[in-house]
Amino acid sequence: MPRSRRAKSHSISSNNAEPLVNGSMPPPSPPTPARASPVTRRKAPSVSKPSSSATIPPPKSTHAPSHPSALQFGIAVIISLVAESAAHSVASSVGVGDLAGISKRDVSVFELGGLLAWRIVLMSIYWFGGFDAIDVASLNTLLQTPIFILLHYFYSISTGTLITTCTITILAPALPFYLLRPVSPPHTGPVLGSGKVTTRTRNRTIIVDPITTLATAATATIIFTATLELAFVSKLPVFLVLHFRGLRDLTFAHDVVSTLPTLVMWLAPAGIASTQFLFRPAEGAICSSETATGPNSIALHHSHFEPTTATFLEHVYHNAWGWYTSRQKELIGRTITLGALLLAETVMTIWGTIEGVEFVGALGYAGVWAAGVALLGIFLDWVGGPSD
Repeated sequence: MPRSRRAKSHSISSNNAEPLVNGSMPPPSPPTPARASPVTRRKAPSVSKPSSSATIPPPKSTHAPSHPSALQFGIAVIISLVAESAAHSVASSVGVGDLAGISKRDVSVFELGGLLAWRIVLMSIYWFGGFDAIDVASLNTLLQTPIFILLHYFYSISTGTLITTCTITILAPALPFYLLRPVSPPHTGPVLGSGKVTTRTRNRTIIVDPITTLATAATATIIFTATLELAFVSKLPVFLVLHFRGLRDLTFAHDVVSTLPTLVMWLAPAGIASTQFLFRPAEGAICSSETATGPNSIALHHSHFEPTTATFLEHVYHNAWGWYTSRQKELIGRTITLGALLLAETVMTIWGTIEGVEFVGALGYAGVWAAGVALLGIFLDWVGGPSD
């Protein structure tokens, strides 16, 4: 009985045992690791003590830093005014002084303050408009051209005096931009550029092509020449006689054919400046959606305009401005800026500094040049159309 009881016990235990492998017991299976609880799975974040050699950054100031652009703008205004005043003082001391014979003799403090304020307004437009040194120099060249032509052909001011005065007026405002602001990509490359146009610049093959740039400059010169010639063969000479007291020479107004070669020569710098201020920045303009900022910017969504879901303001924006390409927007904006500033600068300089000039006369003369700028903008829009 005891033996049979042991055998029965063995048979019961063998039912729960694993089957034999090749007549022998299999090796014991490795113990199953206990499942860790969610509490034990989480490890406390290790806190490392900073070493003595680690640099601890200083605490951030709670005061907002001043805007650097405003500070730089003040510096730019001071540099421009000081440089222009000093250069004009030196030029007047060594020059022949023929500008003094046509300048206003009784200038009030308010008139001087107005001229100074206008210079500051010009600098603010240049600075906050995002222009670089080439933009400023080119724009000032275009602004000084009507004054140069008037003084040279109708007041018999010497060429040396005019070149010196215009050069100072062109370069003095551009100096702080050269020192404080880098040149934009469309103004790099051949033909009055520096360095190389980056591969990210739009229409870079057109911008760096010297033949295209020179052809555009020549056409701009022809447009200005034709506009001025048509004005002088019409009623502009009579208009000048009525509203400009003290004109010294009217030969140019009555013999425009013989003076055509020299007129083209004097207008050539304006044609070159037009390519730098209008043509190249427009061709290199980036997409408007890339320049738009802010989540609520209408311009940010104009390229994805959907008439069925657009709001009223988006419809107005798209119909008035949004459907233009980035090139057209840049060209239109710069053409309007050039026309408005040319009109204002010509009136302020001629009416404010030359003796015997009426406001209506200065406005009419400036209007001729503004019309030429409008024609130039239309031409450049037509030329750049295939690049859109």
